Amino acid sequence: MNFELNIFKDLNANKVEYVVWKNTNLIDNFFLGKENLDIYIHNNHHEKFKFLIKKNNWIEAKSTSNNFQEIKHYLFFEHDKILHIHAY
Repeated sequence: MNFELNIFKDLNANKVEYVVWKNTNLIDNFFLGKENLDIYIHNNHHEKFKFLIKKNNWIEAKSTSNNFQEIKHYLFFEHDKILHIHAY
């Protein structure tokens, strides 16, 4: 089972409005842990998103380079890769 996909199933099932808005051509590399994924979450859905991403074992992290208050970093750890989402 692809545990990293559970977050997207939960977002869709809970009608969280979001869009992948950058580097969609690199989506396969995101699932390999080689690229991050930039998603925009509708303003009214941020709290629901935060609840669901934590429920799915993603961890909020701080960037070691740039931290912008409006961009949240979430990491998901698997045995052979780390997935990274930028949530706007």
